[in-house]
Parts: sequence; C-alpha cells; structure tokens
Amino acid sequence: MKRALVIVGGWAHPAELTGPPTAEALESLGLRVDLVTTMDAGAAVLTSEGTDLLVVHTCRFLMLDARYNEAQRAEFRYHTPGSVRDAITAHVAAGRPVLAMHTAPLCFDDWEDWPRLVGARWDWERSNHPPPGEFRVDPCPTHPVTAGLGPFTIVDELYRFVTPAEGAHVVATAVDADGIEQPLAWLHQVGPARVAYNSLGHDQRSLANAHHRVLLGRLVDWLGAGA
Repeated sequence: MKRALVIVGGWAHPAELTGPPTAEALESLGLRVDLVTTMDAGAAVLTSEGTDLLVVHTCRFLMLDARYNEAQRAEFRYHTPGSVRDAITAHVAAGRPVLAMHTAPLCFDDWEDWPRLVGARWDWERSNHPPPGEFRVDPCPTHPVTAGLGPFTIVDELYRFVTPAEGAHVVATAVDADGIEQPLAWLHQVGPARVAYNSLGHDQRSLANAHHRVLLGRLVDWLGAGA
C-alpha cells in the first residue's frame, strides 16, 4: 500500500475540518494516509519515513496583505524554515510526486522557489475567490487524465486568476460569475517529479462530492500514487 503524507491546517482552513475528509478521500483511493497538522511534523515524516506522495492542503504564509490584522498575524503568520524547504525539495528531487490542494499556492510566500515547485502562483493583487457557492466544473475531454469525465456541479470556493506553471496542462476549468474561464486543475513536471494542482477542496462538501472524488482519483493515478 502506498503512503501519502497529508499536511493540513492554517489560516481559515482549520485542520479538524479539512483533515479528516481529505484523509478519507485519499484512503478511499487505496492510500495509507499520515495526517499531520504542522509543517514541522510534515518535514519530520518526509525526512525519516517512506512517503510515496506529499499532499499539501494547508494555508500558511506571511499574511502581509492589509486585509489581515495584527491579532490574526500573531496566531497564523508563518515563516518557512529551512528544514521544511529542504524536506520538500529533497522529496521532489527524488522524483516523488506532490498533490497540491486548494490553498497550496498561497503558502510559503517567503520561499522564492515554491511557485515553481507547486506549479501555481497566487498574485495578491489579482488572485481571489468569492464565498463558497455552487458552480460547474468542466474536465478537459481531450486530455487522457480526464477523458470520459463529464461536467459536474460542486459547492466550493472558485479560485480566480491563479497562474499555472509554464508548460502545465490544464485538465479542468470553470466559468466564473463574470463569464471568464478559470483553470481549476493542472499537471506539470518538476525535474523527475510529477506535480498536480487541484484548486478544489475547501471543505467536506467538496471532498465528499462523488464527481470530485473521481477527478481526485485520476490526478492521483497520474501522479503514480494510485493503488
């Protein structure tokens, strides 16, 4: 059985709400899940045990934007230590895959190389999302990863204007309230490692969606981490 390390928690995405449904979704795909709620714990697992898949479903960043107050920063501001950078870099350099979920592009904004590794860039002057609501997901019908998957509706946060890595293959999109098509999920390669980004997964409603589960399974299979 392949082993997935899932890192959850952080700003606006409490570990107790996102962790269990993320773990359950991955366990339903035949993965053994190690669920941790701190980056230090995640780095320790990566450096000491055999992790086949790293799943980053956390929201940890410097919180420099004016929308955050000092009390919020005092509780949630995150500086990325060298031990975390080194553990993730070594995982990728060894050719082991990464599944980046939902808030992953917001993370580690003091780590210059993170957007390249995660395959997505959050622009604080442009990237945004409305409150959770229902929208239609359109899997790409011509890509092998999503071939045969039809459109489906989901209740989630629709991330807007998140930039895929250069050369990434977008495999799912959605049209926002302004009529603009937004990429939702894509695939890219970092050296020997495969990386998939899935912007869905805000909460249990999204992670329990049967169609989202199928898409998630396709991404995991492409990463080479399927059962």
